Amino acid sequence: MNQPKKETLKEPTERQRIWPGSPKRGAQWPHGDDHALFDPSEQDAYALFSMKWGLLTSSSGTTGIAPINARDDSLTAGKPMFAGLRHRHRCVVVAQGFYEWVRKGTKKTPYYVRRADKRLLCMAGLYAAVPDPAHPGSTLHSFTIVTTENTPKLAFLHDRMPVLLTTPRAVRTWLDPNARWGPALETVMREGRNDEGLVWYAVDPRVGKAGVHDPTFVEPYTPKPTGLMAMWALKRPTPASSATRRTTMATTDAIPAPTRLFWSGAVNSTAFSARAQVVPGETVLVSTDITFPQTAIVRTLPVSASNMTVSEDRDGAAFKGVSIAKIDVTDLRAGTTYYLGVVGSGGGTVTPIGRLATFPPENEPLSFQFAAGSCAKWQSDVGKTYGEIAGWNPLFMVQHGDLFYGDITTNNKALYKDQYMSVFRESAQLQFFANRPVFYIYDDHDFGPNNADASSSSKPAALWAYDAFTPHLPLQSDSGTPIGFQAFTVGRVRLIMTDLRSAATGSLAASPTVLGAAQRGWLLNELGNFQRYKLMVWVSTTPWSGAPDPGDDAWAGYPAERTQIADAMVSLGVNNLVMVAGDAHMLAIDDGTNTDFSTRGSGAGFPILQAGPLGNYGSAKGGAYTGGCHAYWYYPNYQYAMVSIADTNTSTCVTFDGYTLGRTRVLPSFTRCLDATSNTLMATTRGDASAKDCTIPWFPIWVWAVIVSFLVIALGIVGAVVWKLGDGRGWWDQCQPCTRRKRRKGGKHESTWDDEMALQTDPVLLGLAPPPLPAPGAGRSEEGGAAGADKQM
Repeated sequence: MNQPKKETLKEPTERQRIWPGSPKRGAQWPHGDDHALFDPSEQDAYALFSMKWGLLTSSSGTTGIAPINARDDSLTAGKPMFAGLRHRHRCVVVAQGFYEWVRKGTKKTPYYVRRADKRLLCMAGLYAAVPDPAHPGSTLHSFTIVTTENTPKLAFLHDRMPVLLTTPRAVRTWLDPNARWGPALETVMREGRNDEGLVWYAVDPRVGKAGVHDPTFVEPYTPKPTGLMAMWALKRPTPASSATRRTTMATTDAIPAPTRLFWSGAVNSTAFSARAQVVPGETVLVSTDITFPQTAIVRTLPVSASNMTVSEDRDGAAFKGVSIAKIDVTDLRAGTTYYLGVVGSGGGTVTPIGRLATFPPENEPLSFQFAAGSCAKWQSDVGKTYGEIAGWNPLFMVQHGDLFYGDITTNNKALYKDQYMSVFRESAQLQFFANRPVFYIYDDHDFGPNNADASSSSKPAALWAYDAFTPHLPLQSDSGTPIGFQAFTVGRVRLIMTDLRSAATGSLAASPTVLGAAQRGWLLNELGNFQRYKLMVWVSTTPWSGAPDPGDDAWAGYPAERTQIADAMVSLGVNNLVMVAGDAHMLAIDDGTNTDFSTRGSGAGFPILQAGPLGNYGSAKGGAYTGGCHAYWYYPNYQYAMVSIADTNTSTCVTFDGYTLGRTRVLPSFTRCLDATSNTLMATTRGDASAKDCTIPWFPIWVWAVIVSFLVIALGIVGAVVWKLGDGRGWWDQCQPCTRRKRRKGGKHESTWDDEMALQTDPVLLGLAPPPLPAPGAGRSEEGGAAGADKQM
């Protein structure tokens, strides 16, 4: 019997050879530094081959078996088909992702699984090389993918998953030609059962149909609406789109009932900063799985006194029972959900305290939604607003001022501690902050008293508390004091948050400034970099628009500085700026018509969204708004805004929506795009700069209806009572000088204006003189009296 030929790969050609760390000399990896999995310290070359999926060995011609998958337990057991290949014929299969189909009844839905950072997946495989029957003299290379038991998160897709090689060590071990099968390789397979850094979603149901190919098959799929839903969708503005990533926070595996403060805020694609209520001796665990299995824990962070930002030992007896630690974690995977838990000094059960998701990689098209709101006065009640925002599943929230209404006027850290802790005393707020990043910058009531500025005595304590309780991005310095202005990037969108209290002089100062020189220079530099981003969102804690108003604490009180910034926008050519503003207790939208305060009056009118209040009575500030405004002066308002970004390879669109509780949209949705037909978001016309305020009603219409109905009923009751008391009684006429006198004439009661005037001037009727004596003969009989009277007349 002929002996089978030795199954081996030929020496790779120069074109096929890849040197570690030098991908340019061989085949290019599609996504940047994916080749980093192949350790640059290795001197051996790796060969990149195109192979047929479905393992063909020398015996395949007789068995007809060409398996596309090889079970890990089959390799471990040494089953004949893989016994020889597992020693020297191991390979790495690279792919963008893989598909699985989920069956529900008769319907099959394809799902796509990939890395969140869009880099290549590296899967463990086995290969074989046999003579190609279709091309004599040539070699046919084929492969199979090694699979293992699926993870709990992915088990709904299939009971198996590929063995993933996620580290240089795993790749090096698997490809080591000198490594015989043994414990080291079995360890690689066990570690390959790993869903860390993966994302999965439903894709177009046409996936898998013969002859059908489309690049959008790897993008999330949303079924087209039908029936009434299709009619509703036609009413909503839909930005132009192409293939894009859409990102929200995961709704599954949320921390349901946290018992400790946890707040993440300074999040980017690879790191985050947080504040957590823990004590020295405890340990914080960071995991990719809410159940905290050992294989999913990526960081173990012991808590010590050096981590604490607030503690009794550090800050005194007034802080008894309050201990807050700063948690900074770096070198994480982009687009990955992480869970944080706490375990005591003696070990034991892990208590989940928080959850967050790192952002997808920067400088790539990304569509996402974030929430915005300010002015949360009623801490015992505002939780319902936060709860409804959570239902929108935003990637993050921007809280731009008045997180609480402390109105503190003294440099007292303990008072700020009480206010911050009051926010998290309510379970709804505690849960909201524990499950998503919240980027926060203070305004007047949470910095000092109403209209607070840099002269407020509370400033040192306010800035201390902001650093101690708030997870923030690195702060900039103003005259040596770190203050709150900061900026961050999500996808290709830049968010700029300004601090309008720490350096503000007050608008009546000799040289008024709301920013201060350092922050103004930083802001102009950020605006000058506008071409680096598809969109810039400026977060202002006070309204921008409105006629100049000396004494006002918003931008209208600093008209010269406002014009300076607007003129800089015109000079730079800024064309992609929008603003989200607070302080005004209302929702309002302007398309840029009323926001241009440049000297020449054109080129600086950007769209603006006033977002508030989360829980407060209404107020109208800031000028005219083309999209209108909504709130009530003397009725509780629970309002918030959603900002949607649709960024694709062909267009970038921003949409503003304002809601009250019940997801009731109270203003028309506003969308503006940068695309092939428009290269600017700025308004082309300028409105009336003298317009100061929009108008909001006192109450909702239904409250007015109730008030009017009550008044009508009350007046009716009072009138009926008065009429009843006055019926047939002379005192009624005596008490009402303008009451009509009754006289009998022709059998009827009549009253005339003359009678009423007589009543007012007759001293007898007014009780000021005695009645005259009757004339002789008068009153003997009704008939005689009448006749006598007629004769006298």
